Amino acid sequence: MKIVDQIAVPLGTDYLWEILTQKFQQIAQCLPGLSQLTWEEENRYHMAMAVKVGPVAFNFVGQLALSVVNATNMMLRVESDAQDTKMGSSTSMVLTIQLKANGEESVILVDLEMDVRGKAASLGWGMIRPKAKSLMKDFAKNIQQLVAEPST
Repeated sequence: MKIVDQIAVPLGTDYLWEILTQKFQQIAQCLPGLSQLTWEEENRYHMAMAVKVGPVAFNFVGQLALSVVNATNMMLRVESDAQDTKMGSSTSMVLTIQLKANGEESVILVDLEMDVRGKAASLGWGMIRPKAKSLMKDFAKNIQQLVAEPST
């Protein structure tokens, strides 16, 4: 499944890029449901994330990695693989965040590719897609709030 969104931010791209790269853990915490993010080694983290889809709650545990940092194109790529062994489900995600200048503002382009397997997949894309879109909208809002107050 693929979801694309964009966020307008009243900051210049150079300053925003600095925030995104220097405060990556805070940016990652903008993912709704992320309850744990622990640094393991360079650009790799242990993660735990709780997600409720319809009446079913999932608790995914796995790895999150900052796989690409491309300063020339102002693009970050985050990849994750996680499992909920209790529910017999797994998910993988590739999230690309890219900055584009728009006058004195910036536009953050967010591109998510996600795969869901096991019992979570049995819920069907009719339930999963709206939840994933909702999570991405909340992620976008959370990033917007974080960068609007960069001193936090």
